[in-house]
Amino acid sequence: MKKTLLILCAGLMFVAACKDDSGPTPEPGVTSNFKFSTPAFDDGDTIPVKYSCDGANVNPKLVWSGAPDSTKSIAIIIDDPDAVPVAGYVWNHWLLCNILPSNTSIKEGASTLDIGVMSGVIIKNSFGLLGYGGPCPPPDQDHTYEFKIYALDIKVLPNIAAGSNKAQFEAAIATHLLDKASFTGTFSH
Repeated sequence: MKKTLLILCAGLMFVAACKDDSGPTPEPGVTSNFKFSTPAFDDGDTIPVKYSCDGANVNPKLVWSGAPDSTKSIAIIIDDPDAVPVAGYVWNHWLLCNILPSNTSIKEGASTLDIGVMSGVIIKNSFGLLGYGGPCPPPDQDHTYEFKIYALDIKVLPNIAAGSNKAQFEAAIATHLLDKASFTGTFSH
């Protein structure tokens, strides 16, 4: 009985030691240097009207730093998870990928051409547009918008184009993710 139990324990330890977690395990206490922000507002603060459907409806300037040295492209998602009760899904405001890692910002009011110069690809948002769509929640609702950036290990996300859906986009990001950073802003009208 003791011998059987000992063999069983040894077998379990062997299986645990051979387990493939499909990726590096971060060392305890190691933090990311990847940062993402905007000079237009602080993380968690109110998004100025200028960047909403009530204003000029232009993107705020976005800046980032500290991407891993092995980064081959950048992807960005700006969305509204608070839209789920109204729209039935997370509302997408801006979806970008394939941005060259030599870029460390996107200027305020960036055009499709500006993103193209950065080698970026714009994916159609929930407004049905290829571009930025600012916060536009239903009246008297305060929504929190998520601004997310991803450092990727591939220059061009495979099978991702302007007409791709967000699930395909997020799956491609997850497959090639090196690091990520985010901040939020709130808006109501």
